[in-house]
Amino acid sequence: MSLAYNFRDEPKYEIINGEMVMMTPSAGYSHMSVSNNVNTIFKKYLKGKKCQVIYEFDVHLTEKDTFKPDITVVCNKDIIKETGIYGTPDLIIEILSTYTAKRDRGYKKDIYELAGVKEYWIIDTKKPFC
Repeated sequence: MSLAYNFRDEPKYEIINGEMVMMTPSAGYSHMSVSNNVNTIFKKYLKGKKCQVIYEFDVHLTEKDTFKPDITVVCNKDIIKETGIYGTPDLIIEILSTYTAKRDRGYKKDIYELAGVKEYWIIDTKKPFC
């Protein structure tokens, strides 16, 4: 019998105000589709430039807050370590879900602002773009 390891089987969590908060199960199709599209656009745009786009990687902002944004853009590669980003990214993008919308628009937004994140984008797949 062989056991296949799948990183998706690992529980995902963030540390919010010093407390471990389990993340919701895998995102739905619309969330993943938007995330893949935005990620692809940024990778193409940033190719050959000093900034880098990173998908679902720990961002350590304070001693009490480690988030796992959907997409992060970092222009200072010195803050990227093997275990996460230790410092302030240039852009963070969160794609809302029913379970995370309040936290993404509230506490996390406030911490991103306090940490000096230059831009914070929130994408709501439930609302039409106009």
